[in-house]
Amino acid sequence: LPAIEHTAVGDEGLISMEIGQSIDVNVPISNLGSSSDHIVLAVDETADLVDFWANWNGGSGSNNSGNNSGGNGGNNSGNNSGGNGGNNSGNNSGGNGGNNSGNNSGGNGGNNSGNNSGGNQTNNGTGNVTTGPTEFFAGLSAVATNLTGQLDAVNLTANLTYFVDWTLQQNGSFLPHDAGLYNWTSNGANHTWVQMWNVSSGEWCLSATLSQNLSALSNATTCMTVSNGTGGGNGTTMGRSVPSGWDVRWMNSTLHNMSAGEERISTLRISVPSGEVPGDYGFLLSAGSAFGNFSISETIVVRVNGSHNLTFSATDSTSNWLPNATGIVTFEIHNAGTSEAESIYSLSSNSSHCTSSMDASEADGVRLSSQENDSAHVNVHID
Repeated sequence: LPAIEHTAVGDEGLISMEIGQSIDVNVPISNLGSSSDHIVLAVDETADLVDFWANWNGGSGSNNSGNNSGGNGGNNSGNNSGGNGGNNSGNNSGGNGGNNSGNNSGGNGGNNSGNNSGGNQTNNGTGNVTTGPTEFFAGLSAVATNLTGQLDAVNLTANLTYFVDWTLQQNGSFLPHDAGLYNWTSNGANHTWVQMWNVSSGEWCLSATLSQNLSALSNATTCMTVSNGTGGGNGTTMGRSVPSGWDVRWMNSTLHNMSAGEERISTLRISVPSGEVPGDYGFLLSAGSAFGNFSISETIVVRVNGSHNLTFSATDSTSNWLPNATGIVTFEIHNAGTSEAESIYSLSSNSSHCTSSMDASEADGVRLSSQENDSAHVNVHID
């Protein structure tokens, strides 16, 4: 039963970075099960940040750099556990004023399992109906030749019946190694399906189709190479990559032989490419139990900050001026920063031999995107 303390990094899971910056983030990973286990880690991009912002409590005086549990103002996350097709119940713990998330056994919003005819199926979520387009992901992870496949469907509509048709096949084989079809009626929570196989060495691919009302909504395919060594290679592959140019990966994606109740620190490397657009980028951190057939995912957000840098130059600064002369000096303004910028221009003079003025319409300036130019005209009179 793995757990990811995502709120222990950055500001309750919100990490602020600069364009071109690379950092290593220490993330606490725990084995909350009752026996020793291998924990397999993965990372994937996600566009669904609704739940993250709804539960985010950063910037309000809480301990953003540490792990808050049980204290006033802490942010405590619940742990969900459940058997195959059974009801999942979560354990919530928090002090006064804490932000407690998780599923309460027997209460509203608990995890409900559906009709599973093709493997171990659990629903992971708060029971709330999510918004946005339905998305479907496939993932594979392995410890030696023990292969674990995972399918995740998010942004489902409550009370609709969904079907998943899946196939596991070794690359180059004409026949599937295993296949199945199952369905469930959604309660609006995100859906996760997990299945394990013991396979031979080689490249294996998991393909699946998510359908509703006889119409295919999404397809997902992922492949990975399995070896019979003690290591797990890169640990896992996901159905979606991180944004182009980014480097977001676990430095050690498999935590071997974690004893019950043990916590370890795993390093997540995040690199923002040069030229990236400022904004918020979401990443889904996943931890799967190699022996317990259970996985959990938590979202972090990387906020890429923009820079503001307006430069000025006079296009005719070398002109010769005569006494009593009047003219116009044009200034070129360039936004050399990475963020949109808007400026208000004003004039000042350190000479008593000339006067200058600017029209009100010129003084207001314009809003400039990164690398855009503007010009301002100044009326000059030489005494």
